[in-house]
Amino acid sequence: MHWRRTIWLLRSLLPLLVLLLALPALAQQDGEELELRLRRDFGYGSWPRVQGRFSMRVAEFGDVERVEFLIDGEVIGEDAEPPFALQFQTGTYPDGWHTLQAIGYLPNGETVVSNSIRREFVPASSANWTIFAVLGIAVAGLVLRYVMTRGDKASSYGIVGGTVCPHCDRPFAYHFWSFALLVGRLDRCPHCGRWSFTRRWLPEDLATVEAELRGEKPAAHPELSEEERLRRDLEASRYDDVP
Repeated sequence: MHWRRTIWLLRSLLPLLVLLLALPALAQQDGEELELRLRRDFGYGSWPRVQGRFSMRVAEFGDVERVEFLIDGEVIGEDAEPPFALQFQTGTYPDGWHTLQAIGYLPNGETVVSNSIRREFVPASSANWTIFAVLGIAVAGLVLRYVMTRGDKASSYGIVGGTVCPHCDRPFAYHFWSFALLVGRLDRCPHCGRWSFTRRWLPEDLATVEAELRGEKPAAHPELSEEERLRRDLEASRYDDVP
């Protein structure tokens, strides 16, 4: 009778034993996944198009002992020392869309899968054309700004405006490469060659300085009323740099 009771007890405990053995696997499935990241080491990357040398990297995760890295479901390498990473060249694989993933292995033999990253591998020629296009747009913008603000003569100030050098007291137009900062605009005077921070001057004030340099007598200005003075100050504030 005792052996029958023992068999009955084992049968009763068997489902519980199976459940306990399955808990780690269930917890692993329901837990967080590996965090896979893609880093550009050298090459071109404009989401989702990439070309060149890249690294797949996995953030630290629990007791992961080693990580396998996959492209399109095929293992391309592994790393057994944290931080887990693997470098690869996009040119090694066919052009087109590819799926990147990683699998971590725990001490108990279980595995944990990472998120998937989808990228389009493009040929070097395509990446070069994209880079040239971006550089071309940037250069065109600089040239356009130079054309709009060109001229070192006092009579040509462009849309950026002009100022008076605090060292030689001569007016000049801001250069296209000048820097606008909180304390003013940093630029080099084309007359004396010295650098300084200055504020934009009003066109009529610049005209007055020009007339004085030519030896002409500036036009006399009548005494301004308080309202006219406020209006003049407001107009001048439009030329101040906004931080």
